[in-house]
Amino acid sequence: MKKAFALMLAFCMLLSLSAAPALAERSAMPADAADLNEALNVPGGTLQFTTGGEYPWVVDGDAAKSTNSGVSSSTSSVQTTVSAGAGELLTFDFRSCGEGADSNAWDGLYLYIDGELEAKWGNHPEWDSYSCELSAGVHTVQFTFKKDGSVNVGEDCAFVDNVHLTQPVMAGSIVAGDVTVSAGRRVQIEYEVLPEEAFNKAVTFTSANPGIATVTDEGVVKGIAVGVTTVTIASAAVPSVSTDITVTVTEALPIAQLNGFATYDFGADQSNDMRWVSFTDAEPETVSGLNLMSFNVSAAAYYDGTVYGYYFDGTDQNPIRTFFKMDHESRQVTNSENAHQDGVFSMAYDYTRGNMYAVCGMMETRYLGIVDLETGEIEYVGELTAPMMMTFAIDDRGVGYGLTMDTQNAKLYRVDLDTAECTLVGELGMGLAYLQSMTYDYETGMMYWARAYNTTTEHGLYVLNTETAEAELLGVIGDGTELTGLYTTAAPDEAGNPGDTDLSGSVTIADAVLALRHSLELITLEGQAFANGDVNRDGELTVADAVQILRYAMGLITNL
Repeated sequence: MKKAFALMLAFCMLLSLSAAPALAERSAMPADAADLNEALNVPGGTLQFTTGGEYPWVVDGDAAKSTNSGVSSSTSSVQTTVSAGAGELLTFDFRSCGEGADSNAWDGLYLYIDGELEAKWGNHPEWDSYSCELSAGVHTVQFTFKKDGSVNVGEDCAFVDNVHLTQPVMAGSIVAGDVTVSAGRRVQIEYEVLPEEAFNKAVTFTSANPGIATVTDEGVVKGIAVGVTTVTIASAAVPSVSTDITVTVTEALPIAQLNGFATYDFGADQSNDMRWVSFTDAEPETVSGLNLMSFNVSAAAYYDGTVYGYYFDGTDQNPIRTFFKMDHESRQVTNSENAHQDGVFSMAYDYTRGNMYAVCGMMETRYLGIVDLETGEIEYVGELTAPMMMTFAIDDRGVGYGLTMDTQNAKLYRVDLDTAECTLVGELGMGLAYLQSMTYDYETGMMYWARAYNTTTEHGLYVLNTETAEAELLGVIGDGTELTGLYTTAAPDEAGNPGDTDLSGSVTIADAVLALRHSLELITLEGQAFANGDVNRDGELTVADAVQILRYAMGLITNL
């Protein structure tokens, strides 16, 4: 009997354990709202909402939903009236399954306060919260899902929930780290306003000594002179909440003078459209306009006083890329009778081999080619093994690097200039679209990327880490440009001598020994010494390079 009772008890316990998760999950699920007011209010809220027209808002679970999905050039609206006290916030949760980024929403959720647009969201599909401060008095609040004349994306509607008035949470503290910057350069202060739910996180920045370092309203510090000073960060809403950070300014570094062709200028007046421009990596937002061109340049690169490139002067059905030369100083352009039928997307000059390379092709297929600088004819090295390479540059070691097209997460590849074989370096974590351009600068030793304007992530001038694929934003170029043909006039003092790791001017067994010691991590060769030692041009200095140098020094082979 006891055994039977024990078995029955165990069975009942098992049933209770298996049922518990289902009950918990069910209780966590919100019940469907009874009507539109319940759907839009916070629990217990009393705001009264109205909707109507051809596409009224409806109850969807415990939230409200627009109903003009798939209908071009239409709107679906719901509104309420609120009576706010001074400083109160209108707060709500929302999803917007529309088209485009928030700042460029084509289809999306629009919030109007008293008939004035307060905010808008395009493709913002995850639940989020929004708050805005209201002045004391009665206000009309309207939520509208607005659609343009084309394209329907995803659910193609908006959801709103938990609309209510609340008092703001004030800033209580500011956390920030000290910064170091070289004279003439800039750095962004990283800071955090706490608590996380504080409504007004605006701050002010003040430099104690602008003669050593200045700071902008956005927290960008610029080094002026070598020394140490402090920057005070204070809450705009509660000035007594503040913190000081130490700013150390070190000696100035080289500054890269960069040039490129603005195929499209996103600025208000578009003054740099179809124009060559010049700027520095220290202040890319300050752009000097140079000469105009009648056609869009698809690719260009500099060598020995001349810019070589291709511009588009055909049609979509018959694309033609005409070869041109431009004197860098006079800006005089000479057009060639020769053209390239396939697309030319990017160009770069390799000082170690003495060749101008180009990335060419149509659709997804890309080829690496060598450009004849007299005729513009391109001889293909081979098909690039990375898909849809859009931009390309070559460093001081004769190693090529390219970025592939991906609107969400582009990839950086190392390119073998002798075979067109591509090796993945890493993912950028940001998208690449449209025409792009890259260049390597011999003065700074940096790989620069002029990223075209994109509606989802920040555009501008970046420095690429060719070891990790990390991209550091230096700033927006002008007001934002789609820039091709990025180039610098900086060049190596001499093209280098393959195998000459001790920079003596000749290749001996001693050079092979240095290369071997580097490959065994006993010493570190850098700059031209490293470039000379990397005789197989794969971006690394290994035992294989040392063996080749030794064979050359002993007369067993005649070329490196």
